Amino acid sequence: AIVGSDSRKLAGKTLSAEQAYGIGSPHAKRFKRLFDVIAVLVMILLFPFHFFFLKNPTGVFTNAWAVLTGRKTWVGYSGHGMDSLPLIRNGVIGTNALPVQDKKPTEEGLAVLDELYAKNYNVYRDLHLISKGYRWLGT
Repeated sequence: AIVGSDSRKLAGKTLSAEQAYGIGSPHAKRFKRLFDVIAVLVMILLFPFHFFFLKNPTGVFTNAWAVLTGRKTWVGYSGHGMDSLPLIRNGVIGTNALPVQDKKPTEEGLAVLDELYAKNYNVYRDLHLISKGYRWLGT
């Protein structure tokens, strides 16, 4: 980081090559994992509703098992620009609340969504994205 000022009367500016990502901390990753496990339990408890509201209700159980065993997470990156972002597991749905395989928006838009998700991560964001993308949880 560089801290400095052009004048002794002005406050200095801080320039840093590091970017602070909310999802990069161990604390946030633990909460994300805890939320994923709790969401799996809720999905299993509410299994009759999946048959009415999801396109592939049995796929929820497959995805829930993958999340419970730690192979996936409910919300992951959409798959673009992940080299510079903190690592998280592959998601069932992306940061655009659509299945990760779905590439409807532009790649630049998905990269911006992934960046914002990583910077401003909190558990409520995951809850919001799961509620928006609920019908895609079985794909």
